[in-house]
Amino acid sequence: MNISKMEQRALHALAQGGAILIERDPHRKITDAYCLNREGWRLSGFSIALFKKLKRRGFIMSRNSGPYRITPHVDECTGTTGQPVKRKGRLLPPFFL
Repeated sequence: MNISKMEQRALHALAQGGAILIERDPHRKITDAYCLNREGWRLSGFSIALFKKLKRRGFIMSRNSGPYRITPHVDECTGTTGQPVKRKGRLLPPFFL
């Protein structure tokens, strides 16, 4: 699975204890997204489009309305969890994704 340099930077910051914070407008639409490393520094170049891409690909998730963090057990080389995934009624091993 190919990931861009900015995705790699964001995932690396998250893997070291960082978090993604989002801001929403009164209609619950995302207006801004920030990727912070563990020291609290903001990652430049992080955008809403990159946030949506990471979320869509399953690299990040939020638990109990907390900040977004890296998904547990994500293999950095393949971007998969190493467990079979059920797609359209059948189980596929991770290397078919």
